[in-house]
Amino acid sequence: MIFPEYLELAEIVNIKSYVGKLGDDLDKTIPHIKTSPGLMPSEIVDVLMKNGIFGAIIPKDFGGVGFQQKDVLQLVECISSRDLSIFTMFNNLMTCSNIILQFGTNKQKNDYLPGLATGEWRPAICWQEETTSVNPSSQVSSSPGQPQRLNAYKVNVVNAVDANLFIVFANKRIGDENFPTCYIIEKDSIKDPNASITIKNKLMTSGLQKCNFSEVVFNNVPVDDSLMLGESENAGAMVDELAYSGKTLYGAAVVGFMKKALGDLCSFANQEVKGNMRLADSHPIKKTLSDMGLHIYILETMVYYIGGLTDENLFLSQDIENSIIQRFSNKAIRQAITTITEVAGIYSSDVELPYDQMIKDALALMSFSDPDLHLVRRITIPAIEHYVNHHGGAKTFMKTSGFVRYLGGREDLVDYLHPKLIHFIAEHVHPSLAGSAVNFEYCLNRLDKIIDILFRDKGVYLNTDYIALQDISTLMENNLAMISAIARASRAYSVGVRNSHLELDWTNYFCSRAAEESKRVIAEVMETQQKLININPSVMGAAKSLLDANGYCMDSPIEKNW
Repeated sequence: MIFPEYLELAEIVNIKSYVGKLGDDLDKTIPHIKTSPGLMPSEIVDVLMKNGIFGAIIPKDFGGVGFQQKDVLQLVECISSRDLSIFTMFNNLMTCSNIILQFGTNKQKNDYLPGLATGEWRPAICWQEETTSVNPSSQVSSSPGQPQRLNAYKVNVVNAVDANLFIVFANKRIGDENFPTCYIIEKDSIKDPNASITIKNKLMTSGLQKCNFSEVVFNNVPVDDSLMLGESENAGAMVDELAYSGKTLYGAAVVGFMKKALGDLCSFANQEVKGNMRLADSHPIKKTLSDMGLHIYILETMVYYIGGLTDENLFLSQDIENSIIQRFSNKAIRQAITTITEVAGIYSSDVELPYDQMIKDALALMSFSDPDLHLVRRITIPAIEHYVNHHGGAKTFMKTSGFVRYLGGREDLVDYLHPKLIHFIAEHVHPSLAGSAVNFEYCLNRLDKIIDILFRDKGVYLNTDYIALQDISTLMENNLAMISAIARASRAYSVGVRNSHLELDWTNYFCSRAAEESKRVIAEVMETQQKLININPSVMGAAKSLLDANGYCMDSPIEKNW
């Protein structure tokens, strides 16, 4: 049971010094700038360039800083605690750099990575399609004897207004077939008078006002194979990379934002007096602030756990973990918004105070995140596929009828809620965490059990049952949170961290809650199975009624028969 950490004290001192200086520079600059909606102020860009953060993940061989993942996470925390717009711009640039690092040719790396590190290149990634048009597909085609032309309509493109480098995903048409490809296009290189890149319909968002989100139209832009990013067969892998990568940075951004919000709320509660009592002495306020603090602790733990394992090359595939972090981050944002409104009250809507903009920025950040349905599928489908491949057999795919289950008798719920221990994880952690370790091992076994139950009940249709997938996702989320928190608290006590006793208490509290939630989920699944019914179609039926009625469809309680 390990929690990855820096090997040398000098590494910690260096990154703390770097992040501290960056934070001080931003604190001196941000209060004195005027913001134009949709544009990052040049003063902030100058601070970022002076501190070299654009080259954070770019190796030193290409003019970057070459930070480890843990270093980048601390950097993201710093900038996000000041302004989430800065993180959005930074994350867009890091994503572009990461794609070129992973898939670009040596020439493309030499051509673009040094410029990205210095801020010379301002990238925009164009991959989402306009789905309402008659022909939404982006196409690269050519007539006999004519150069290839790119025609595409992309939406939700971040910071396209001042971009001079576009990474564009499109289908290259060869004969009657389309092949997914990715092109890297320099805006200033387009000399053809019949070709154009048009920025239109810029969104006017209430949050993240220093960024812009636009539609980009590529009209007859000449392209050739030299502009293709990497190999043509890598386009699908690049899309997957865009969908999965950077979520640990997203989690770190939410941590930085929430730490700043929690600090402001605690100061407000300590100073605000209602009646003859400070707001901080109110038990409901203590409860909501402690819930917010616990969300920060668990999210921070998962982010640094995955980031540290990545630095040590102990984590090769992070698709599921990235999606879990993003889903938990969205939950944490909702918790933060609720806490701000409960603690600050009407002041949370006062435009003269920071809370109003905090809520707007958080909502904007979450709205541009992936929807929960996509995240749940990304978390659960790989786990289900692994289960099928591991267990195999026709019975895994067989959808057993309710009558057969009835003849088979009732399965013992105790075996599912309190399975036998196998790994004895409690022997490898601090004694105070023994109960949490046992709960974690129970939850590991429950995950296998719930997939087994749902597969026998639903068969191949499990992949399309969102509520069942939600149950699996909840257990997987709890498992990652528990293992990372146990490892962190055990390590903190061993090395003598100042608040290690609090880490032990918070970890035990969270693991107890997570274990109870996992028990509740599997008990509900078992109960549904034994009743020979499935409540999910009823839930979906209610949603269909609302959609068919275009709103709330129930009659008023005072309505008479008609």
